[in-house]
Amino acid sequence: MSERVVVIKILGVGETSSNAAAVFTTRVTGFYTGTVAGSVVSLSDQLSSEITVFGSLGSDPSTSFTILSTDVTRKLLMSRGKVPVYNSSDNQPVRINGYVLPAQGTVTIAVLDPSLFTVGDYYRVQNTVFQIVSNSPTLTGNRVWGCANVPIGMTAQSEVIGPIIYDVNGTNPLGGCEQLPVVITTTETDGSDEELIFRGYVNKVSNDTSAGQQNLIKVDCASMMAYIKSAPFIPAWGSVTANTVRRAGEVTPLAEDAVLAAAVTNTLYNNSVYGPQFDPDNPETGKTVINMWQIREGDKGGIAQIDGYQGVEYYGNSIIKISNEVFIDYDGGVTSLNNGFQLRFEKGYYETGSIGPNINLEVTISSESQEPEGGIMASGRSDRHTWWGTNTSQAPGIRGENCVDSANPYTLMVDLLLGCVNGQLSLGEGARSVHESAWLPYDVGSVDDIIDQASLYALVRGLTTPDFVGFIPGSTVNLGTSERYLLPYEHTSAKTVGDVLDGILKRLGAYMVYDQGKFYFGSWAGPRQTPTFVDDSQFSDPSIKLTFERGLSLMRVTAKYCVATSSGDLAALTYDVPYLNIELAASGLGKEMTIGHWYCNNRNPDDPYWGGSRLLANAFGLIMRYSQSAARVDVTLRDSVVELEIGQEIAFTSEFIVNSNGEMGVSVLTGYVLKAARSWATPTTAYTIILPGYLSVSNKIAVWSCSARVDDVPGGDLIQVDANYFTASPDIASEGAPTSDAQCFELTHDLIGTWYDVQLLDQYGTLKYQGALVGVSGNFLNLPLFENYAVQGDIIVLAPATSFSAVLDVIYDVFQASDAAQVDSSIDNASKWVP
Repeated sequence: MSERVVVIKILGVGETSSNAAAVFTTRVTGFYTGTVAGSVVSLSDQLSSEITVFGSLGSDPSTSFTILSTDVTRKLLMSRGKVPVYNSSDNQPVRINGYVLPAQGTVTIAVLDPSLFTVGDYYRVQNTVFQIVSNSPTLTGNRVWGCANVPIGMTAQSEVIGPIIYDVNGTNPLGGCEQLPVVITTTETDGSDEELIFRGYVNKVSNDTSAGQQNLIKVDCASMMAYIKSAPFIPAWGSVTANTVRRAGEVTPLAEDAVLAAAVTNTLYNNSVYGPQFDPDNPETGKTVINMWQIREGDKGGIAQIDGYQGVEYYGNSIIKISNEVFIDYDGGVTSLNNGFQLRFEKGYYETGSIGPNINLEVTISSESQEPEGGIMASGRSDRHTWWGTNTSQAPGIRGENCVDSANPYTLMVDLLLGCVNGQLSLGEGARSVHESAWLPYDVGSVDDIIDQASLYALVRGLTTPDFVGFIPGSTVNLGTSERYLLPYEHTSAKTVGDVLDGILKRLGAYMVYDQGKFYFGSWAGPRQTPTFVDDSQFSDPSIKLTFERGLSLMRVTAKYCVATSSGDLAALTYDVPYLNIELAASGLGKEMTIGHWYCNNRNPDDPYWGGSRLLANAFGLIMRYSQSAARVDVTLRDSVVELEIGQEIAFTSEFIVNSNGEMGVSVLTGYVLKAARSWATPTTAYTIILPGYLSVSNKIAVWSCSARVDDVPGGDLIQVDANYFTASPDIASEGAPTSDAQCFELTHDLIGTWYDVQLLDQYGTLKYQGALVGVSGNFLNLPLFENYAVQGDIIVLAPATSFSAVLDVIYDVFQASDAAQVDSSIDNASKWVP
């Protein structure tokens, strides 16, 4: 039995004597005296998401706990009535009539009569509880009881309507805890060494008063994965109109019978529903960022930069404007010449283009001859006729929407989950609208608290077109000229944040899973991480299960190429190119997988252009790595010895499973964790591990690459090398990986127990000198005599593997020199990676 204290907080539940969330623990200690609301009797195992083999979004794990039923816990968890605040004039419930910003500290809560609320009292709006700070001249409050800084908007139905405000003071019930966020941690008895083990939300609450049973309240919880899958994705949008712009200089004669007129497309934007627009010149924390705007009809549309910040107009609305041009002939006909779009999209594929949906524009031409500004000349006639456009409503199916963009694919994914812009949690650069992000309702200090940065960065590093949608903006909305990225999705089918993520991950051949309160990312075909060694000494008992099944292999990977989109009614032109495992496909054995890209570049699949895409690399990598059934291993390990995350790379050694020769025992077989069930009471964890490439009794594995670039030659046998020229920096490095180039050489020494030879190569890979490495200190390598040959920019690598003892079979250097001392990425002299 664990001696640690379980601490459970349901965010949005508390007592009016404190602003802190109510705490439920397994034992009352001095550290928690005065804040504990109830006693935890039991806690079930903490399940992780299970990675569906070749799937994208992991499963939704769950947990449950029971709490001793008391007067306090029954009110906090079981009370169901709700007491609205009522208007004195019509005795109707008070609703908010404006957008509540996701800013820290005191925020404005827009109501018609602030005097109805008492300063210092507590009120609930949806899942957020506020303590009132001021009720004059406006109502302001602070979020309490652990409620996160998430936005609250009004809803546009037949009319715009806000959520009801409920009074939770005195004996008033709290309204139930279903759907409220829950956080479970364990600590030492003094509150130190806090470890997060679960984040999710309350799914169900029940009270068991059966005869012979202790009076308990059971709380069932779903994880953050369920929250992601159900969070609505609705970009800020509005109805569209169009009109001409008739200022001097914006009308240019094209011929005697027509003119080119400047026009504008307007979208009515409701600040109360989607949040007040962020003004780059007067930034305010938490306001909604709008840089790019899309006009679409169904799954087709165009994307343009907005004409700058327009401010708030009548009734709290704004107008989002896009400049364009129209062609007006003498008969009053209007043709869209340039809709002002920078990009266009169709069925989830994007490309450069200026034409979007056809914009209807009504133009009137006078019958009288005049000489007005902007008049047009009829062919063969000497008179001019005045024309003017009217503000024209568009078809109901045409809508203007916010087009979410970010600095790079990494920040784009962070923004989608946390509601920020460019990955800035402070929201100082603005925020996403209420339904443009999952807005995970937890108070986090950094991105890595809730998203595993290393795995996300490894997935999206280097992504660009055609695999993602990058574009170079202009200066209209202060975006500068650096490349930015759009959030890609299929416009008519993406209804939730989970749908958006699922689409991105499927096309990348990637997955996202939940484990211990965080999200982890991985690729079925991408580069592997540094593995963690697992062996029999870490087992909680010698029980182990080995399974082979047809579903753990791929017979076909279909790469879907989009080579052309259409501006008319024709569908986008796509090709499905199969990459086959001939033996499996001939018998119909194994699974199928489809991958793709987001940007259309009008090149056929056999064009060399695709050779540099992630799409092609994934197709080959998948069919090669999973050409035969992988081994599935179920084993229980002791947490005190090793603790693994979902998707983590492992190198597995055991005498208790059968090897590929049909005998007992395997050594350093490489694979990764599919599933984990954690028991806080034991404490042990049951893991499910997949071992693709189960080809040999003993695999040679990639531990790290030992390479460095010379930065300086200070003398005294020391060579200074760049800190992270080859290795990832500590904030994005995978678990267990070296965090500097010099540390790679040091860890190699620790692994083999002795120092060894290295080579100095020039920029072309030509051998300059070979000698012994005798020490490492910081970013300095102790290399006697190397100072006579080394210059800045040279590369230091391991000497050929034939110079080492057999123990170096576990070292792999992608920059390993060949026998001819040439750096050609050959692995003939180094240990090969077995996927």
